[in-house]
Amino acid sequence: TYQTDLIGVSIQGEENIILQDITESLTDLSFINADTFPYLRLQTNLIDTISKTPMQLTDWKVLYEGVPEGILFRNNTENSDTKIVAEGDTVKYNYTFNHVSGTSFNNPLVVAYEILNNNTNSIITQYDTLGTLEVNDSLAVNFALPTNGFAGENRLNVFVNPRLQVEQVFENNILEETFLVKPDTVNPLLDVLFDGVRILDGDIVSATPLITIMLKDENPFLTKNDTVGLEVFLSSCDSCAFRKIALNSPEINTTSDDQNLFQLFYEPQKLADGTYTLMVNGSDASGNKSGVEPYRIRFEVINEARITHFYPYPNPFSDRVRFVFTLTGSEIPSGIKIQIMTVTGRVVREITQDELGPIRIGNNLTEYAWDGRDEFGDQLAKGVYQYKVFLQTSG
Repeated sequence: TYQTDLIGVSIQGEENIILQDITESLTDLSFINADTFPYLRLQTNLIDTISKTPMQLTDWKVLYEGVPEGILFRNNTENSDTKIVAEGDTVKYNYTFNHVSGTSFNNPLVVAYEILNNNTNSIITQYDTLGTLEVNDSLAVNFALPTNGFAGENRLNVFVNPRLQVEQVFENNILEETFLVKPDTVNPLLDVLFDGVRILDGDIVSATPLITIMLKDENPFLTKNDTVGLEVFLSSCDSCAFRKIALNSPEINTTSDDQNLFQLFYEPQKLADGTYTLMVNGSDASGNKSGVEPYRIRFEVINEARITHFYPYPNPFSDRVRFVFTLTGSEIPSGIKIQIMTVTGRVVREITQDELGPIRIGNNLTEYAWDGRDEFGDQLAKGVYQYKVFLQTSG
């Protein structure tokens, strides 16, 4: 005796017995819903309880209309190597899905990308619609993933038509890749300028300084474009508590560029006379801090407009001399003029602000160096000379 069971298999692989103990030599399967059971399995039991020599199956045949079949290929051997990229860079893979049967897919194909990060054991699945695929045609499968947050080893599983449409075999629709993302661990560089100049600790600055805080990071992929990780504090005396500056205040502006340079501009309202301390904490887009300790700098504000400590350097000199001076107040003078005179008071040379070059509130050393010549370019005699300084401000 023999008996045959007909088992239906869903697209998810679940099995159910549709017909049991079939003994007819011809069985019609047209009543089966192909959407419910796109796959069928036959199972036959052959029994001989008397002679113990059961009959042998010669063959069985199933007449059917075919379903489509495709195969996923790597476009080149480079895909099979473990890719190593910096965190924030984009990892890319390229494949081709070839149609290898005579039956078309009914609907546009979908590809599933499953990424497992071994560091966090987190799984992320993304889907993409590829389009329709005709007989003897192919589709390009291109995967690109920005690696922010994927530091460590990752496993990528690519599955075209993840059991959404019937197909002869699903196993050849799957490829697996491994890529390594190197975490960003390099600290950014923090720089602070007052009115465009790096000051020394304790320097005099303007009462309305433009404080520029620059954060430069070497990672070109993880660009910083917000104030997350930045903190600015200001203390109005050596023993005073620090006041945190709100980074959304009208005194704050920010910019960033494609070279991963983030700049914060802090322009406080007119500061009172006194000694202040600025403290800055900064970190890049990965959270790496600019230093173990916050950046600190002391500076002094003197609102009275005056010029002090104006002297030539070096003195005496042989070929060239510059001028050193300290400027206080909140505004740069609209004009400066230096007169060089003999001991009798005769003016031999006038040096204007245009010649001196840029000046600022605080300590100055002029870019201009006087070469000891008079207004006509003639070399002055050796000896002692006097100088007088004129400043014009507020008219």
